[in-house]
Amino acid sequence: MVTSHSECSPDGIGSVAIHIYCIYVFPVVVQRFFF
Repeated sequence: MVTSHSECSPDGIGSVAIHIYCIYVFPVVVQRFFF
């Protein structure tokens, strides 16, 4: 699960939004999907 953050690496533009998505939204989606 740690290595899945490769697509979540900030590019520079909107890096904050990507970080927020990967930290807060992505775990919730995974949790909803598996559990």
